[in-house]
Amino acid sequence: MNQMCPSCGFDVHIDDSQAPPYAFTMECPRCRKTVTMSPPPKPEATLKSDATMARTNVMGAPNTKAGIPGNLQETMMMFMQMMAGATAATPVAAPTAALPKGIDPKTGYAWARKNMLICCADQNQRQVIEQTMGDSRYDIHVGQTSAQALEIMHDVKVDLLVLDPQFDAARQGGIAVLRHVSSLMPKYRRRVYIVLVSPQVKTLDTYMAFLNCVNLTVNSDDLESLPAILEKSLKDFNELYRPYFESGGGTPL
Repeated sequence: MNQMCPSCGFDVHIDDSQAPPYAFTMECPRCRKTVTMSPPPKPEATLKSDATMARTNVMGAPNTKAGIPGNLQETMMMFMQMMAGATAATPVAAPTAALPKGIDPKTGYAWARKNMLICCADQNQRQVIEQTMGDSRYDIHVGQTSAQALEIMHDVKVDLLVLDPQFDAARQGGIAVLRHVSSLMPKYRRRVYIVLVSPQVKTLDTYMAFLNCVNLTVNSDDLESLPAILEKSLKDFNELYRPYFESGGGTPL
């Protein structure tokens, strides 16, 4: 689906399989102005590879149906619906004193330690991430090779995946890890929050995150600020999915 931006004339493109069956708005990647997209109705959406997305994917692989993690697709679909005007009532937070034991007063959800898997080719990057996240709520696991990373993902439920496109490059380790995540059952797949670390991306670039089928992008120079970046990004993600969590579909990340 293509639509020319009325402000700058940029050809805004989105895969037909990712568009809802009604008119919606999205942001022009060049001038950040609002563009109205009016897709034709389709009986059923299917994922198709996109040549433009493949060219800008720093992971080095086309975004095919087998290689796109479902959590990002669902996030973008939900975002489009919200931009089109779909809203959900946000429950009023209970007073801190009334919260049961074990509930985080900031989020209203149960707090529990989670698992982080680091897959970085650069040892210095791994050390910086381990040092900055060492006092966080995550148990940290490090994959030295793609085989080791996949073994860790089989043994523990990974909640946060930090991935470098150059990880185990000889075996295309980054792509192998992403394909494993996409092969998980939907209820597990959407629980893996993927962070792409690379000197080629800007931090918190939602457009580049979409093109690379991840939830968050972080420039390598900003790794020392990773806890603060994650706090903001996860807060936005949990608010986006709050209706789903409140309906019993899962717990926040």
